[in-house]
Amino acid sequence: MTTGFESGVSKSQAEEVFRLVNTLYQDHRDVLTEPETAALHGVRDRMTEILCPYPVALLEEERKKLDEKFPDREHRYIRCGKTVTWSDRLKSR
Repeated sequence: MTTGFESGVSKSQAEEVFRLVNTLYQDHRDVLTEPETAALHGVRDRMTEILCPYPVALLEEERKKLDEKFPDREHRYIRCGKTVTWSDRLKSR
């Protein structure tokens, strides 16, 4: 099964690439140059597009609903691999 990604990468291949790139990015970015770190971040983002079950449009809708429901708070999310992490904080006045 392919994902529609232009190179025909399967989800299992994307998972493996994501795991390797994320490990390198997280564990060794202090010894990498800025362009190398940016390149790894770019690959990680591309694999997230394949792996994340939640499209940005859906997450943005949910963020807007939360912002409306809790107007004194600012809501954010981070997509990374298969996961989405949500956070919120008081809006600055």
